[in-house]
Amino acid sequence: MSLKRQRESDDDDIKNIHTKIVKIPISEIDPVIKPNILKNKSKTNAKPDTSICCSLPPLCSQNPQIFANRKQYELHYISSHTNTCSECSKNFPTSKLLDLHIGENHDPFIRIKLQKGEPVFGCFVEGCDRVFKDHKKRRLHLIDKHDYPKDFIFSIVDRGIKMSDTSLIKKNTQSYGVWKPA
Repeated sequence: MSLKRQRESDDDDIKNIHTKIVKIPISEIDPVIKPNILKNKSKTNAKPDTSICCSLPPLCSQNPQIFANRKQYELHYISSHTNTCSECSKNFPTSKLLDLHIGENHDPFIRIKLQKGEPVFGCFVEGCDRVFKDHKKRRLHLIDKHDYPKDFIFSIVDRGIKMSDTSLIKKNTQSYGVWKPA
């Protein structure tokens, strides 16, 4: 006789997560979303009535996204739900940049340190613990010590990455402006 309790059905596990595989007949799909699903399905060999619906916060909780296959969903998850700021919903390429963003833009204690003139701008590189009094010194450090290109988008900590970003190198220097404290 085992003292372990039996595991309940998988349906209870599905209720506790925001993303699940659902079978939706094509006829019941919202007409606005339907053309995208049909277009995506034609590119893959997915089963005709199996889709993945994502309703994870912050972006998909108000407007759930439907994906024709797991690969499309995984790409969406990586780009939209990994390293995302819970305050402003901006995405970042690494957890280090997300941590710096939260500290520099949303932490009231860091703002007080900044007003006192204490160093608060951390280096972007994992393992480098250098902290600077202003973003210009951090930029120079990244270029000199870590060989960052001069035209790197150093405002990444404030602006995050966008779906339209194909590179973190500036294409047009005027479009990113000058850093302004929050």
